[in-house]
Amino acid sequence: MLSCNNSEWVWFLNGGDEIYPDLDLRLFLDLISKNNSDAIIFQLFYKQSKKAYPHPKMWALWPPVLSWVPHPSTITKRELYGKYGYFDENLKIAMDYEFWLRCFSKDAVVDLISMPIAIFDESGVSVRMEKETKAEVRKIIRKYFWTVIKIWLYGGKIILKSIKVSLK
Repeated sequence: MLSCNNSEWVWFLNGGDEIYPDLDLRLFLDLISKNNSDAIIFQLFYKQSKKAYPHPKMWALWPPVLSWVPHPSTITKRELYGKYGYFDENLKIAMDYEFWLRCFSKDAVVDLISMPIAIFDESGVSVRMEKETKAEVRKIIRKYFWTVIKIWLYGGKIILKSIKVSLK
């Protein structure tokens, strides 16, 4: 149970997932020990596809409506759960997606590192139960729709101000 955890960092792997065999553990532990963010999102190696896909382009990171955060390759600080709450256990499959929308819509600081740390089994529950997964994701998007729109519009406002300042 997560509330009983007393480590600084938390890493969730699904039942069929594995630690990436070529992971340089010294580098990995060094990156974590020197990191000041709330979470680190590493790359994920896909077992059946036999490849690691790159992170989305910077412009496509927000809003995260495509559920791009690969939780088996994401390390979070335990205190993040105290700050934003635990996973919504009313959700069966997409509770990690809801958690990330909640964190990203606040002030969570996240680092992206293009280095695979886990192997994702593409035959798992979220893939086998695609219809149910999509239904949960739609429910979550409806819940956070206006929050996402407000943050997106605020980002546009900052861009407009930047353009205005640069034209002076």
